Amino acid sequence: MTRSLSELIAGDVAPGSLSIRPASQGDEAFILSLERSHSSSFISDRWGRPAIERPGLGDAFPHAYFIIQNAGQDIGCIALFEEHDVLQIEQLYVKVSETKEQVVTEVLNHLLLKSANAFQRVCVIDDKDSPSLRAFEKAGFKAVSAESHKALLERKITIEDGVSRYV
Repeated sequence: MTRSLSELIAGDVAPGSLSIRPASQGDEAFILSLERSHSSSFISDRWGRPAIERPGLGDAFPHAYFIIQNAGQDIGCIALFEEHDVLQIEQLYVKVSETKEQVVTEVLNHLLLKSANAFQRVCVIDDKDSPSLRAFEKAGFKAVSAESHKALLERKITIEDGVSRYV
């Protein structure tokens, strides 16, 4: 790929007020709080214990992380990694709100549009019971493998993905 992920992904998501910007060092606490709020009830329900908090985001931070904004306010994050012709979504968290599903759908559509000329596939690994899997399935992701608690979903990028839905 000749352009960086930041150049490819950052910018306005759709007409309106959603946008994506590269994360900076000051965003780590926000991202960890999103991760904590997303995983705490899920892990508690599944395993009957509180989630273990990690101390930081590691070496991939901040270059693999992006902040989702609505009208300039931070409302979510996405972590992306590339390997050859595959774009891997590691995390996609959006604050709980009445528009969360719409935001996730628009971010996924934006990701597919912007990656159409750079990648052949987009993949995500998530818990098999995660409610977020529905959003990926609605965006055309299909399960390609599953282990005891994890599922790998994949979406091949087609020429139609490179055509904006907003023109």
